[in-house]
Amino acid sequence: MCLGAVVVSSSECRYAPPGALSVAELVAATGAHLAAGSNEGAWSLCTDSREMSDQMIFVALVGDLHDGHRFVEQVLSDFKCGALVQRGRLGSDFVLPEALGGPLLEVEDTLVAFGEAAGAFLRRQRPPVAAITGSVGKTTTRAMLGAILECEGPGLQTDGNFNNRIGLPLTLLRLEPEHQWAVVELGMSEPGEILALAQIAKPQVRVITEVVAAHLEFFPSVEAIADAKGELFAEAIAGDVLVFPMDNPLARRFPKPPGTRSLPFSLCPDSDAPVRALHIEPLGREGSRVRMALAAEEVEVHIRLVGAHQVHNALAAAAAAVGMGVGPATIREGLESVNVPGRRMRISERGGVTIVDDAYNANPASMAAAFRALSDLETEGRRAAAVGDMLELGSTGSQLHAEVGELAAHLGIDLLVGVGPLMEHAVRAARAAGIEAEVANDSRAAGELLGAWLSPGDLVLLKGSRGMRMESAIEFLPGDEGN
Repeated sequence: MCLGAVVVSSSECRYAPPGALSVAELVAATGAHLAAGSNEGAWSLCTDSREMSDQMIFVALVGDLHDGHRFVEQVLSDFKCGALVQRGRLGSDFVLPEALGGPLLEVEDTLVAFGEAAGAFLRRQRPPVAAITGSVGKTTTRAMLGAILECEGPGLQTDGNFNNRIGLPLTLLRLEPEHQWAVVELGMSEPGEILALAQIAKPQVRVITEVVAAHLEFFPSVEAIADAKGELFAEAIAGDVLVFPMDNPLARRFPKPPGTRSLPFSLCPDSDAPVRALHIEPLGREGSRVRMALAAEEVEVHIRLVGAHQVHNALAAAAAAVGMGVGPATIREGLESVNVPGRRMRISERGGVTIVDDAYNANPASMAAAFRALSDLETEGRRAAAVGDMLELGSTGSQLHAEVGELAAHLGIDLLVGVGPLMEHAVRAARAAGIEAEVANDSRAAGELLGAWLSPGDLVLLKGSRGMRMESAIEFLPGDEGN
């Protein structure tokens, strides 16, 4: 039976994880200078002054809009606590409390030091670590790998979007002594970010799920995205396992340091990849049945997630599991029991209409995958898609959105509803290709439009970048939502 992994509840203190380090450990990890206070005791770290309490060290992070140093004097006065600050940033008007309850540590960069402290805590615990990045599929792959590993014992997974230089340390500082593994996601918005995260986690298994057009607002090309994702492999050491999609020619750009073990995966049965799909049987709303090669063995798995792209994610997770020494039976058990978080191809019914809620996020590749899944689902009614802007595509955005409309028409979708200025290009392209398409001002207007158009037996897909909140359209559809 699969056991439970630790995933942070939204009701818990998300920015005050329990992991504690001694002052000596913090100094050794970060090069901090003890400017005031005691060097005794063990201290947990907190990045949000609203979650502070005694026996914590407040990490004064500096962002574009906020500076944690504004709160240092207050937290030191309110609690028996310490603070981690940037050298010279407290200012001349800072007053140190007379009865300082904890250490005041000075570093050059609190963000860097926070990551270094979390890395030191991780290496004290020493569980095997898998890190996952990619343009698409990283959260689903993480959930799949976590479900596999849960079958062998408890562990820790990334929660929500805690996949950046603040979220990763917060995740690692939740490690408990009983955790037998950790699976973390690594996200990025600029070159160098994946490398910095990999230096914190130092994973033994490194997974790149896929590289496609995403974040083009911040990168000049898809090749540049591949190079940035490839940073995960750059400092891998002998014995580390590198998991990547063999079917993508961009994978050739990834570094393969000496002594590492490459474990690519593929959807092609004739591929040389040690982990590959040998046969895929689509099962509509029940997902897919897949016979996959796992190095020298084979296993048949029922992937209970809608869409052919979920097979790709399952192969990535299976390859990572092989790299962590997990056997075929456990891989099958985990993949068949996985629950994917968030609004990812979640199917429900409302007023006789089947809703495919994939509103968590979107880029051109994931949008195309969702459209194909919608097209493959059997129905006696019609198919509609309400889609919001795909953000962060830069100068390519207009053309990539127009291609969404063209694909909708090619796949025979009956109605396309576009939300946002970029999706107007999709609507125009869809109309030019001969299908019905409408522009809606927001997700609420899209829901009202769909409510008037849909009938029992129809299918509707909801998808868009997170900022478009396309799931809000559901409440304006007729009837009550149910599974």
